[in-house]
Amino acid sequence: MERDTLDIETFVRNLESYLESPLGEGMDLKTRLEDLPNWTSLRALMVVVGFEGDYGVFLSGEEFREAHTIQDLYRIVAQRMAK
Repeated sequence: MERDTLDIETFVRNLESYLESPLGEGMDLKTRLEDLPNWTSLRALMVVVGFEGDYGVFLSGEEFREAHTIQDLYRIVAQRMAK
């Protein structure tokens, strides 16, 4: 994967992997993070670690707290990758 591109389908598959659970039926990019299956503070940390390993992007706690939905999280990671 090129450093400056992030495919949304790959992002969602990776998110499911970090959560160790597929997104539930009816969930989409507007789904709030706290509504995701298996969402806990430990899983949130695993998501941050996954982003660092898979995308070379480290999100601060403040940046992570700015994300309320899957789409917010995708936007933040994609923007960081483009820098």
